[in-house]
Amino acid sequence: MHNEQNTTSQPNRKPHDQFFKATFSNKKVAEAYIRKFLDPELVHHLELDQLTLQQTSYISKQLKPYFSDIVYTCPYGDSHINLTFLFEHKSRPVPYPHVQLLRYILEIWESNIREQTPLHITIPMLFYHGQEKWNYQPMKSYFHAPGPALQKYIPTFDYEFLNISQWPDEKIIALKEAFLVNALLVFKHIWNESYIQTNLNQFFVFLEQHVDSLQGRNFIDRMFV
Repeated sequence: MHNEQNTTSQPNRKPHDQFFKATFSNKKVAEAYIRKFLDPELVHHLELDQLTLQQTSYISKQLKPYFSDIVYTCPYGDSHINLTFLFEHKSRPVPYPHVQLLRYILEIWESNIREQTPLHITIPMLFYHGQEKWNYQPMKSYFHAPGPALQKYIPTFDYEFLNISQWPDEKIIALKEAFLVNALLVFKHIWNESYIQTNLNQFFVFLEQHVDSLQGRNFIDRMFV
């Protein structure tokens, strides 16, 4: 974790992080992301018209450099699920993402305990657009457990992962969600300034109907910045 902080300076992270926060704090973008990238069976049970952005920060100072702290709650049956959007924009993948995510989940559970509410099921949504390959591993692979007698002591959970750098532009555009499509295109090509300058006409897809709205103008401004 210490080495990762040395490889990518804080000033280089901020523009990407700020754009992600501004974009995914928009309920329509978050809802589109959930519909497109979560299990359809899970989405079927979500009351997405009640998707709510949480204003309270659950991020500790230790995690501030790593996560953008965007948390939504959404009814699922008679309970609530915390849909947690975590933005990974370092130049290299982290070696133990589950450990960082677990710290985040514990922050949410401790908040539940303080508020005397049931512990929320949390779905980590990990968005990655780095240039190096992300090697996904299950949490149990971090440990050397020679037999089943030790397996029960290993905590395990999964996270939803999207590596947008691996998606062709055509597949992104086929999502047909204006703000989401353009945000994903920006993040995919954000490391290649010359590509953006040469192919600027490939951005701002489906935004014509939004240029007269305040939300649309603000989004376009953020893309340029």
